[in-house]
Amino acid sequence: MTGGARRTTVLVPLYRAAPWRERVLDTVLQLLPVARVVLSDATEHDDTLDQLADRLAQHPDRAALELVGARPLDPGWVAHANDLQRSVVTEFCMWLPQDDVVGPDWVRAGERALDARSDAVLAVGALRLEGEGSTELLPPIDAYAAPAAVDRVRAALRRQFFTGPPGLGHAFRGVQRASARIPLPTVTVDGIDPALGWKADVLWALRLLSHGAFVPIDAVYRKTVHAASASHRWPGENLTPGFRARLVEQLDGLSDAERLALVTELWDEEAARLRRRVHVLESRDGAEPDGTTAG
Repeated sequence: MTGGARRTTVLVPLYRAAPWRERVLDTVLQLLPVARVVLSDATEHDDTLDQLADRLAQHPDRAALELVGARPLDPGWVAHANDLQRSVVTEFCMWLPQDDVVGPDWVRAGERALDARSDAVLAVGALRLEGEGSTELLPPIDAYAAPAAVDRVRAALRRQFFTGPPGLGHAFRGVQRASARIPLPTVTVDGIDPALGWKADVLWALRLLSHGAFVPIDAVYRKTVHAASASHRWPGENLTPGFRARLVEQLDGLSDAERLALVTELWDEEAARLRRRVHVLESRDGAEPDGTTAG
C-alpha cells in the first residue's frame, strides 16, 4: 500500500528494547506497507529508538512511521500503552508489545472482520505462545462474538475462572475499532506494584467485551514468553477481593441488574465447585459428608 491510506495504527511501546531490536525492525518492515506504525520509547534507557529511526529513514513508507521519544509518564507499561492511544488517527488500531511478532495478514484480516460486523469492537485470531522450550497455539474463541453482551461476558467470566482457556489476555493484541477504544485500567491491589499492570489486559478486555463483540480471524499472532515479561511476574490468583471488585467495575456496558446477576451466578458456581471439591477430599480421607469417619 505504498503511498495509500492506512486504516490501522499499530502502537509499539518500547522499553529497554535492545534485546528485541532486530525483531522489532523485522516486524515494522512487514507492517509499514499496510499500516501506520508508531514506535515509542517513553524512557529511552537505551538507544533503540534512535537506531530504528536511522535504519528506517530511507524506507519508501517512512511517512507511515511516527517516532515518539522520552516524556514524563507514570511508571509501567499501562501508562505507556494508554498514552499511545492519543496517536491513533485511523479507523482501527492495535497494541504490539516489543517482543511479539505479527504480520500484515493479522492487520488485514482484522480490518475485514470489523468491516463485516458493525457491532464488533475487536478482531483477534490465534495466539502462538513461544519460549521457555515450548510452543502452544491458543485458538480464538467464538463465544465472544455472541450478539448479546451478557452472553459474551458470561462466557468470558466462566472461562476466566473455571473452564479456560480465557483468551482475554490475548484480546489485548487484537485489532480494535478506534471509535470504541478504551484505556487500560490502572490496577491498585494491596501488595502488588501498580507498575506491573496486574491483569490490566484482562480487566480491559472484559470492559470492552461488555460494549461490543470480539470476532475471530484466520491469522496467528506470535507471543514470546520469557522471565522479563510483566505478566510473567504477576501473582496467579484470580479470585482475590481486589480483583473481584475491579472486575465488577469494568462491566459498565451492562445494566446494574445484568452485572448483579452475572456476579451472583459466578460466585454461586464457585461455591458449588468448592463444595464438590471438599466432598471429594473428604471421601478420599474416609470421612462422611457430615465429618464423621466411616466404620
